[in-house]
Amino acid sequence: MSGISQYGVLGAFIGLVIGLLDFVLLDRLLYPRLREKHEFAKTRQTQGVDPNVIMGAIKVACFTVFPIVGYIVGSEFAQPGL
Repeated sequence: MSGISQYGVLGAFIGLVIGLLDFVLLDRLLYPRLREKHEFAKTRQTQGVDPNVIMGAIKVACFTVFPIVGYIVGSEFAQPGL
């Protein structure tokens, strides 16, 4: 790679938007079910991983991995001769 291209920045922005939408969707649909299941399991001492840990891993994926992958894919379009 020879530098930052406009396609790479555009790809990173698109990856960030997709990651944000993914996070909002998962936060609205997945987190309440995880929290309810975790609270019920606490009454029987069978709880597993805290839902906040799972959502933290999802945040890392949505806000770092998606933009990085978007930058890499976007910068591939800037290569001449492909």
